[in-house]
Amino acid sequence: MGAAETRLDWRPMLATDLRAVEAIGEAVHATYPEDPEVFAERLALFPLGCHVLQGGGALAGYVISHPWRPAAPPALNARLGGLPPAAGCYYIHDLALLPAARGRGVARRVVRALTAMS
Repeated sequence: MGAAETRLDWRPMLATDLRAVEAIGEAVHATYPEDPEVFAERLALFPLGCHVLQGGGALAGYVISHPWRPAAPPALNARLGGLPPAAGCYYIHDLALLPAARGRGVARRVVRALTAMS
């Protein structure tokens, strides 16, 4: 890590992070907007799959994931209403990183951690 690079660490997402998560989503996925309720519902349904990337006192990314059904991804910007009882696969809904966090291996770290628990 260079002297100018801030340490970035994944931590569990909190409800208080949702505004920052929405802002990152808007910045990274400008053509695929999602309503704030979508983020809030995913966090409420499966908090173990929701994490934020923190560094230098600010968020630099997030991941939202949850169990789901194979070959049937949920529609974008749609609430789930619940998780399937017999999921069959683990679904990464979104992994978004601001430009300063890219190329540092942080996505690989969180994907490994998520897939290890599934």
